[in-house]
Amino acid sequence: MKCNNKYEAKKYVSKVTPEQKVKAHLAISDLEGAADAAIERKNESEMGVLSNFLLKLSNFLLKLSNLLLKLSNFLLKLSNLLLKLSNFLLKLSNLLLKLSNFLLKLSNFLLKLSNLLLKLSNFLLKLSNFLLILSNFLLKLSNFLLKLSNLLLKLSNFLLKLSNLLLKLSNLLLKLSNLLLKLSNFLLKLSNFLLKLSNFLLKLSNFLLKLSNLLLKLSNLLLKLSNFLLKLSNFLLKLSNFLLKLSNFLLKLSNLLLKLSNLLLKLSNPC
Repeated sequence: MKCNNKYEAKKYVSKVTPEQKVKAHLAISDLEGAADAAIERKNESEMGVLSNFLLKLSNFLLKLSNLLLKLSNFLLKLSNLLLKLSNFLLKLSNLLLKLSNFLLKLSNFLLKLSNLLLKLSNFLLKLSNFLLILSNFLLKLSNFLLKLSNLLLKLSNFLLKLSNLLLKLSNLLLKLSNLLLKLSNFLLKLSNFLLKLSNFLLKLSNFLLKLSNLLLKLSNLLLKLSNFLLKLSNFLLKLSNFLLKLSNFLLKLSNLLLKLSNLLLKLSNPC
């Protein structure tokens, strides 16, 4: 027994004196042998020692069963908490999926809008080029009319009889040239404005393209996060099921220990 070798100690139990047999059997945890020795000797002190040992053992088993019951209740509460957490994570993953779908739709809308703005900017660029060509043509026409007016003025000196008519015509041509000059200047300003507007629309379309790409990346990130939360919720469900099974096992074990303690109590009180 000093070397904690109960198997070797059993060999020497038969050599112990009858007065020490009950204590020897109890020392090697041989309850049946101790009970037989106590019944054989019919000694009240030895029966009392055996009953005290059985009472202590039954109390220990009762405490152990109570502890296992508390542990099973704690595991049940923990499993319920994990079930609630898994339900919350499932709801959160569904919400993130809806948000990612909304962001995908928004990114598609922004892509379409950017394409439309690109087309509009191209149209404005073409329109500005056309207005530039038209303004150049009007400038050339105004120069031509100015030259023509000068020619007519020179011709008016030679044609005195037609001077009044030519003077009126020249004045008219001068007014027309001035009007064309003003119109050409207006068209130049309009073309410059349209160029600036087209540049602004190009910058806006680039910004919208970058924003759509950012939203696409964000939607992908949210999809990955929702998948991770789904996996985590599945893991927590499996863990809760395992804890439920463990709590049921501990309940069965506590019931078995209660039955064993009752049996030991019956053995300790043979009357």
